[in-house]
Amino acid sequence: MKIYLVKLQQAAVMTGIALSGIEVGGAILPANALTFNFTPAAGTSQQAIEGFTTAGSLWSSLFTDNVTVNININFTTLGAGTLGEASSTTQSFGYDRVYGALNNDRTSADDNTAVNSLSKAPTFNMLINRTANSPNGAGSATPYLDSNGDANNKLSLIYCQC
Repeated sequence: MKIYLVKLQQAAVMTGIALSGIEVGGAILPANALTFNFTPAAGTSQQAIEGFTTAGSLWSSLFTDNVTVNININFTTLGAGTLGEASSTTQSFGYDRVYGALNNDRTSADDNTAVNSLSKAPTFNMLINRTANSPNGAGSATPYLDSNGDANNKLSLIYCQC
């Protein structure tokens, strides 16, 4: 049985910051609210459900972006010394979509500062290392500026352990 135990902080922060205003169902949505949908497994105690609901309400009060986080709740006996487990998800979005969504969702001076510090779409520069084509030697740990605009400069991967 797959076990879903959530680190709400990671899920809410990564989703709320990285995906705010991202296209959902074909349309860029305006900022409204962070919403959690909790789906408890059969037999989940009401106390556990209320704990997740309370945590979700806390995080929802901190974000105004229109983002929905779906969380499956399940509790079962785990091995000795194991506190919990979580599954992970990776979503990929073209940098032009991420930049556009962040740019269109500016609501404060901090938002303006953050967006103005980003590379303009459709590509972004990044410091990377340990690549086969590193100018410092294949697999080198020394970071270098990747600014050639090829495929990896156009894709944003959002990783969430949730």
